[in-house]
Amino acid sequence: NQIPAGTCKYTLLGEDKVNGIDALKIKFSIKETGSDPASSDGTVWLGKSDGALLKMSTKWSNVPVPTQGGNINITGDISLTLVS
Repeated sequence: NQIPAGTCKYTLLGEDKVNGIDALKIKFSIKETGSDPASSDGTVWLGKSDGALLKMSTKWSNVPVPTQGGNINITGDISLTLVS
């Protein structure tokens, strides 16, 4: 399987805090090129000091699922807890 061609756009929205950790809030948009493209739009919060993924909110559209016989849309949030 090949990874389809696509475009990615990232925008720094500013600084924020996630559970007291300094973070950079970044908006992203990813879209395949070609016919029947899949796409993903969302926001990630990355640790300012180490780039660790602290939080993510995303929506995926037109995701191919061969076992289901077509494409589906997915919306969700991911929250991570750092354990020392």
